Amino acid sequence: MIFALIIALVMHEAAHGFASMILGDPTPGKLGRITLNPLKHLDPLGTIFPALMILTGSPFIFGWAKPVPVNPTYYKYPRKGFAIVAAAGPLVNFVLALIAAFLFRLLGEGLPNVIGVFLIYSTLINMILGCFNLLPVPPMDGSRIIQLFFPTQIARKWFSLDRYGFAFVFLLIFFFRAPIDFAIGVAYSLAESLLGI
Repeated sequence: MIFALIIALVMHEAAHGFASMILGDPTPGKLGRITLNPLKHLDPLGTIFPALMILTGSPFIFGWAKPVPVNPTYYKYPRKGFAIVAAAGPLVNFVLALIAAFLFRLLGEGLPNVIGVFLIYSTLINMILGCFNLLPVPPMDGSRIIQLFFPTQIARKWFSLDRYGFAFVFLLIFFFRAPIDFAIGVAYSLAESLLGI
């Protein structure tokens, strides 16, 4: 489960960096963030925290990686580019979930138990990470996608809320769980459908 979580987080952040580089931003490459090396992406606290939750059997698991620094001024269309870069992370998680579920259903009972369990958790974790990050709440990826539909002045004010991002996430987790519960519920349903269980 921890291994599946690490892969999901690393691929998510690497996808942001790669998308930004494709759009002309050299920043992620200069900082060594276009890599699958976990040490470049994982936040110590953000990795230890969910690992402890998994090991203690907590029903709620929350983790994070170090955000990839990007510079939208390099993009031809900064707002559109920023939305594309934001969408790249969840998109990769959904692709990973599809691959893991496909392998699980293709190989079925011939799989060693440990690999089967890994593929199940990989499908579920990637689906949860993808759905959770699409919530339109700063600093989640969904908030950077939705700004594309705002007038320019409102979008600028919206971006300024990123500095309070952790406060918003804290409030969501501990006081306004409905959006998170909805995203996780959708993720579970999609994962179960993909896995056929």
